Amino acid sequence: MLSVLTGDLEKFLKRLVGRRDIEDALKRLEKSTQEEVRTVVAQGLKATHSVAHAVGGIGGEVRGVGEQVISGAQIMFDEPLAPS
Repeated sequence: MLSVLTGDLEKFLKRLVGRRDIEDALKRLEKSTQEEVRTVVAQGLKATHSVAHAVGGIGGEVRGVGEQVISGAQIMFDEPLAPS
C-alpha cells in the first residue's frame, strides 16, 4: 500500500515539476514576444520619421520652385505679383 502511495506521490511531483518548466517556458515566450513587439514598433517609428523628413524636404523644394516662378513672372510682366 505504501509503495502505491509513493508511486502516486512521485507521479504528482513529476507533474508539478513539468508544469513549472512549461510555465517558465511560457514566461520566456511572453518576454520574447514583448521584445519583438517593441522592436517592430521602433522600426515603424524610424521609417515614419524618415518618410516625414523626406516629405518635409520636398515641401521646401516646392516652395522654392514656387518662389522662382513668381519671381520670373514678375520680371516677365514687369509688375509685382502677390503669392497665392
